[in-house]
Amino acid sequence: NRHYYGALNAQGTATDTIKFTSNEETPSAGDWVGIRFHDQTNEELSLIDRCIIEYGGQVNRGGLDITSASPAMIRNIEVKSSAGHGIYANWSSSVLDTCTASDNGQIGIYLSNCSSVITNNTIKNNTGLRNELGIGLLESNYNNVSENILKDNGWCIYERNCIGNIMENNICTGSTLPEPIFINGTATGVGAHNWTW
Repeated sequence: NRHYYGALNAQGTATDTIKFTSNEETPSAGDWVGIRFHDQTNEELSLIDRCIIEYGGQVNRGGLDITSASPAMIRNIEVKSSAGHGIYANWSSSVLDTCTASDNGQIGIYLSNCSSVITNNTIKNNTGLRNELGIGLLESNYNNVSENILKDNGWCIYERNCIGNIMENNICTGSTLPEPIFINGTATGVGAHNWTW
């Protein structure tokens, strides 16, 4: 669990992905802290493409954890079997495109105080600790959450105290809780259009 300040440039290919994983003989969720981008990250040089991040994370943190940073590229990655959230972002404007968050202990993608673009992702089976969420938005304003597939989570999307989020053309199936979108507190200016569930 070492901390290095600078940049991470991890770009695999369609036939040769990069895997960040446990070094335990029998791996399990939470074996290592995961990948973290914090406020001293060189954002322009930080790129993650075609990577797998597995068996990391901590409760209430992510296998991919972004705090006060916005890496230039996060796409085509799979975050799975995290002890906490799949992808956790706090005070970030990152773009998450064509990613998969699956089989994590808490929320698939969790945004707190963010203004991000979350598109073309697959978020599934994030129910490890209890009936967890596909996407969670806490005090996160003007996000674009569109064209995502959310399957077999608790609620598809949970919002609390948000303004101006756009949610369009998402597909939600297999929720274990009755409402696909749950709003707690205020959520104004939300556009939830062309959903399928």
